[in-house]
Amino acid sequence: MQNSKAEIENEQKEWSLKKEKEDQLIQIETTFFDTINPLQKKRIQTPEKLIHLIPIIFAGLSILQCFREFGMLRFMFTSSSAEWGFSMILHCMPLLIIPLTTILFWK
Repeated sequence: MQNSKAEIENEQKEWSLKKEKEDQLIQIETTFFDTINPLQKKRIQTPEKLIHLIPIIFAGLSILQCFREFGMLRFMFTSSSAEWGFSMILHCMPLLIIPLTTILFWK
């Protein structure tokens, strides 16, 4: 009898811990999506939401830029016929500037 009570109590503790973790995850998700959600019930958006939306857009642009230039970068680092010159530095500059802009604006 005591063993079964102890097992039931352990299961209830495990269930409550699992429920707490799920609740924390849901709270984090709702906080994140409320922060970046551009649509509100009010017609006027808060400046904080717009400020939080800008680094997210910059991050998306930097990821898109990296995907677009991935082939060229792979060629430059793997091919023996690739030559690094001033033009390549100018070509790779957006790959450095956009992520740097994202990080600095976020800070």
